[in-house]
Amino acid sequence: MNLTEYLDRKRNLLPDYRKHCHVCNRPESVCLCRLIQPFDTRTRFVILMHPKEARKQKCGTGRLCHLVLKNSRLLVGVDFTQDSEVSALIDDPDYTSVLLFPAPQAVNLSQDGYRSLTGRHGKLQIFVVDGTWSLAGKILRLSENLRALPAVSFTPRQPSNFQFKKQPRAECLSTLESIHLLLELGQEQGVEVAGSHIEQFPEIFSRLVEIQLQGADGF
Repeated sequence: MNLTEYLDRKRNLLPDYRKHCHVCNRPESVCLCRLIQPFDTRTRFVILMHPKEARKQKCGTGRLCHLVLKNSRLLVGVDFTQDSEVSALIDDPDYTSVLLFPAPQAVNLSQDGYRSLTGRHGKLQIFVVDGTWSLAGKILRLSENLRALPAVSFTPRQPSNFQFKKQPRAECLSTLESIHLLLELGQEQGVEVAGSHIEQFPEIFSRLVEIQLQGADGF
């Protein structure tokens, strides 16, 4: 075997690194951007992502939510106590800030909770911690300003469709599924005006699950 044949054979053993979409951060062959139609909402969503979750490219749904929602922020960190941007968002007088967390004293938004919370400012700002339960727990343990926010929760209407990732409890949903349900509840209670735009969430999620089950998202 000559040198050229040897090098050609070695090249064939190298992994085939695929081009990535710089918007949805996925391989171009399974890019989800064609399904994403950004829209505005009265509710502002602040998605707080643990650095370990931010490094995932296969199944993270927090970034997809941020791409869809014009009125959203995506921040990466662990302890947000001294974070100037988070502090400024909490202090924004145009919004009532709450934390999505199933605490015992949480206001259940499925039970007309939107109306009870938006009376003062008219608009809700929901902080959503994106990550596994252990990563989310660490963020909340360290972030005193987040723990001080009123907690809100919801009652799931159906189990999560996260078929390739086991949820810790039957009532747990992915970030994308949670935000979709929150927008549905807001519309039903007359405080959200997103209309049919929110129906792209299940379409995006179904495609994400399909890609994962087909194994077409490997790196």
